[in-house]
Amino acid sequence: MIKSISGTNQVVGGGGGGCTGGGGGNGGSSWYQLTNHASIDLSPNANAAILWAIDKMAEEAELKKLANTHPAVRAAYDAYKRAGEQLKATIILSKDESLETHR
Repeated sequence: MIKSISGTNQVVGGGGGGCTGGGGGNGGSSWYQLTNHASIDLSPNANAAILWAIDKMAEEAELKKLANTHPAVRAAYDAYKRAGEQLKATIILSKDESLETHR
């Protein structure tokens, strides 16, 4: 959930007729220079999820690096990936089976 957003380095104009001030030749619109950065406040859960993902990416990169330099790590890593794929397939099949038994 995004709580707030602040502006980027851009000029924002007021809507046409009825807006006054802001200098000549601009059709009566007012123009404001916003800050030169943007910030977004995230909920604690969103922030925790992002930190978790960053940690997982670093862990995965380290594991791949080790697998490239150590044959035993490579074999274990390959087995781990195959087991994950088999688990996903088994979960899908068990969901399909449970749907058919409840019809």
